Amino acid sequence: HVIFVTDTGKYSYDLNYQIRLVNVSGFEIKNADGLRGFIKGLVAANGDNEYIFIDGLARIAGKSLCELEDVFSAMEDLEKAYGVKFALTCSAAKEDLPKFIAKYID
Repeated sequence: HVIFVTDTGKYSYDLNYQIRLVNVSGFEIKNADGLRGFIKGLVAANGDNEYIFIDGLARIAGKSLCELEDVFSAMEDLEKAYGVKFALTCSAAKEDLPKFIAKYID
């Protein structure tokens, strides 16, 4: 099971029909805490989720990447506890990323 999380509907026709598209724009995620709770809810709702892809993490949270260490930590905890894997997009040059993100870059 794969979930694609974004804040736009533009990917509706681009994704394979087996990928669940979640457009968060209607969920009123206002900050990093809201995003973290939303992600935990996705994991809790279905134990069969294998991958969660989040398009524009900082944009959805309304914060800079430097302010999202708690979100990254929560995702790491969810990976360990439930076996779900996360993939993220964020707009930043590799050298401009916060140090806590460096360990996640392939």
